[in-house]
Amino acid sequence: MEEEPKLVEIQVEDSPTLPLRIDRLLSEYLPHVPRSRIQKFIKEQFVILNGIPCRNREMVKAGDKISLRFSLDQAPTKLQPAPLDLHIL
Repeated sequence: MEEEPKLVEIQVEDSPTLPLRIDRLLSEYLPHVPRSRIQKFIKEQFVILNGIPCRNREMVKAGDKISLRFSLDQAPTKLQPAPLDLHIL
């Protein structure tokens, strides 16, 4: 059964760090999602900036509205450590 897509909407508020690339800003808002995955979402046009699909190099400023829609199937899964039999010299 396919998961229902999630919608994340962000209204960008004024900050001394602005303007900022959209991929970097989204990685701050979504710390559990790797930046490479965010860049993939942008490339596949899942990220909308002020009503228009954007590119990774777009600069975000105060007052901008960002929408990101993705399903949990597209979201990264949490990796689990595996025990390794290592011999240290």
